[in-house]
Formats: sequence, C-alpha cells, structure tokens
Amino acid sequence: MKDRLARSHAVKHLVLASVAACLLALASTPAMADCGDPPKGFGPSWWREYAKWCKCMGGTPNADTVSCTGVRSGGGGGSGPQCDAGEILTSTGGCMPADAIDCGNGTHCPAGTRCGSGGTCLRPGDVDCGSGHSCPAGASCLPGGRCLPKGGVDCGTYTCPAGAFCGSKGSCLPSGTVDCGDGRSCPAGTRCGSANKCFKPGTTDPENLS
Repeated sequence: MKDRLARSHAVKHLVLASVAACLLALASTPAMADCGDPPKGFGPSWWREYAKWCKCMGGTPNADTVSCTGVRSGGGGGSGPQCDAGEILTSTGGCMPADAIDCGNGTHCPAGTRCGSGGTCLRPGDVDCGSGHSCPAGASCLPGGRCLPKGGVDCGTYTCPAGAFCGSKGSCLPSGTVDCGDGRSCPAGTRCGSANKCFKPGTTDPENLS
C-alpha cells in the first residue's frame, strides 16, 4: 500500500513538473508582432504609416511602385495574404505582379500603363476623362463616354472624323459633297436623283458619279 501511494505521488510530481516546464517555455518565447491590416489612404502621411506596417510585416517598402515587397503569409505575425512567386503586396493588402503599378485603391495596372479614374488603366498618351472613361491619344472627351477624334466634328449623338461633316440619318459625308437627305451624298456641282444616282446640271439622265 505504501509503495502504491509513493508511486502515485511520484507520477503527480512528474506531471506537475512537465506542465511547469511547458509554461516556462511559452513565457520565454517572444511573441510575434501583430501588425494588423495595412493602412488605407493616400498622400505622404499615409505612406509613412504604410511603410511602418510593411516593415512590421517583414517586407521592404517601395516608394517607386507604392508597394511592399518580400511579405509572404502575413510575415512578422500580421494578417497579410499569401502572394505567389513574382508577386508583391499592394498598399491595400492584396497581391499584384512585381512589375505592376499599384493604384492605391485596390486596383493595379500593367507595366507601361498608368492608373486612371474608376479603376481604369491608361496607355501612354491616353486622356483620362474621369468616371472610368478614357479616350485615345489626340482625341477629346465628350459627354456620354464619347471621344472626338482629332480634327473631327461632334454631331451631338455621334462624331465624324476629320474631312467629313454631319450628314442626314446619322451619316458622315465627305466634305464638299451634297447631302441627299437619305444618308448618301453626291459630288459637288451635281444634284441628287433617285436609285442612288447623281445628275449633272442640265441633264435628265442619271450619271453614275457616286
């Protein structure tokens, strides 16, 4: 009986010693930093806070692309996402290709473009018209998402290229021609006839001039 009690006390002491050792090990282990979510915004003050967050996450802030490189699986104990190889962390906590441009609003654009309004990506020379609409180089922005080509004419609901004018039935007719009223034209100095014919002055027979 005495031997049984002694063995029981020995087991209890061994268990207590093991628990104490585990607690001591946990207490001596340095806690991982909780960096939280990436700060949102823009401007110099936002970038300073974002750079601090990036370093806390174990990454390197990149002012040129406004991004954070070298962060994987929430490095540094934060809650960042897992980015694949060749990707970097964006300013809003997402992932994007390493050579992309971070637009700072949850979107990014390919290399060689720039960020436009409404999450659009603009090619070199493109005109940002606002509200996510853009026009190609040389064109002008018009209401309703339309673009006016360089030298073109705004016809209200549509546009005509340079060298044309707004004709009947929504047509664009060559400059200097006669508008026949049905979307077609005849050369200058002639008059419009039936069956898509144009008449020379003083003649009654149609001439195939158009």
